[in-house]
Amino acid sequence: MNSFARGSARHRGRYINDGIDGVITTYVFLQEEVVVVVVVVVVVVVEVVVVVVVVVVVVVVVVVVLVVVVVVVVVVVVVEVVVVVVVALVVVVVVVAEDVVVLVVVVVAVIVIVVVVVVVVVV
Repeated sequence: MNSFARGSARHRGRYINDGIDGVITTYVFLQEEVVVVVVVVVVVVVEVVVVVVVVVVVVVVVVVVLVVVVVVVVVVVVVEVVVVVVVALVVVVVVVAEDVVVLVVVVVAVIVIVVVVVVVVVV
């Protein structure tokens, strides 16, 4: 082989090696880009999950608070209605009743009713 042919082969070998180095560099660069993309996707997914969890927790807390408020309002209204009815019954019985025994029986019955209602509401 003459020196020209050997030189050409050497040059060709260097070009081939340069090409392989370029491919390896490109491959490493692409791997780094894939890692960056994966990290960005993971961060975005984690942020979305955190936002969804926070929204769900806020909604649950608001619903629980509203339910508690509604239950308290209903209990207060029921107790007020029962008290008004009991007082009205006592007034009617006192006005209408001529016998003390009837009055005592009615008052005891009203007290029992109030105690039962309070126990039911508390329990």
